[in-house]
Amino acid sequence: MNKIPLALIAIIAFAIILLFSGIKTTNKIINYYGNEPSEEEKFFSPADNENPEENQNSNPANTDSSEGSSEDSSETSEQTSPTTPSCSLQQISYSLKNSQTTQTCSTYQEEICVDKTVECSLKVTNLDFETTGLFEIQFNLIEGESTIESASDSHVISPKNFKIFSTTFNIQGETADKDFHCSFNKLQIPEKEVC
Repeated sequence: MNKIPLALIAIIAFAIILLFSGIKTTNKIINYYGNEPSEEEKFFSPADNENPEENQNSNPANTDSSEGSSEDSSETSEQTSPTTPSCSLQQISYSLKNSQTTQTCSTYQEEICVDKTVECSLKVTNLDFETTGLFEIQFNLIEGESTIESASDSHVISPKNFKIFSTTFNIQGETADKDFHCSFNKLQIPEKEVC
């Protein structure tokens, strides 16, 4: 009679070990690849750029500029020639998320802001496993529907890493009392040779 409970305990222990090892493996996979993208988070892979005309026709909302959001167009940057004739150059996979605009008024005259600092920031992640490359983002300061000023920021990002890109604009005079937001354009995304 003691053999049955010991065998049952051994089977239950084995099942628990399998269950926990499956959970641990799943967590490692999630931690390595990241969670599913949220509505704010967009990922871009080389497949996004295989036929840019098709992508633009199927999604008219694609534009080269993204006003305060993490959306982006699927365009192919100017390509250089691959080193191997049977290969092609493709943009690496990346994500753009957490686009933020922070406005700080430092000087008021009679309750009207006359000196304001606006910081634009964006998290850029290199999702590629091998390629390190230079990313460049142009930030546009927008008031209403007009671009007031532009500036760019660039960083070299190694595989599976991210950088926060940012720039600061200073607005003085009566214009500083207005409300501003940031948009961004991709100026440079790294490419890799695919054979």
